[in-house]
Amino acid sequence: MTYSEYGLKFVGCREGDSRHHFIIDCYNKMVTPLPRNYKVTYRDSWCATFVSYILVSCNAVNPPVECSCYYMRDKARKNNQIVTSPRINDIVMYDWDGNTSPDHVGIITNIR
Repeated sequence: MTYSEYGLKFVGCREGDSRHHFIIDCYNKMVTPLPRNYKVTYRDSWCATFVSYILVSCNAVNPPVECSCYYMRDKARKNNQIVTSPRINDIVMYDWDGNTSPDHVGIITNIR
């Protein structure tokens, strides 16, 4: 199963629901060691945690696993994983406030 296919199974997941708790709990158990020794809580922003959970669950090779968009981007840079022509299953980062630091991350499921 591809990253995008698996990720799409969580469409409709909301912060605080059972699937959200599942994602957080799995990330904290599956990702070892935890990046920066930080155990994610149910109240944390969780987009990077979700993407990391998907990558680990799908056995990605050398994924930039993180619970922070900022540190995820840094890991991707160090791994030479930044692309300028994204494809389906690539990770996409958003800088909504224009300060050059990513605010959100997701997985590309469709390109029109």
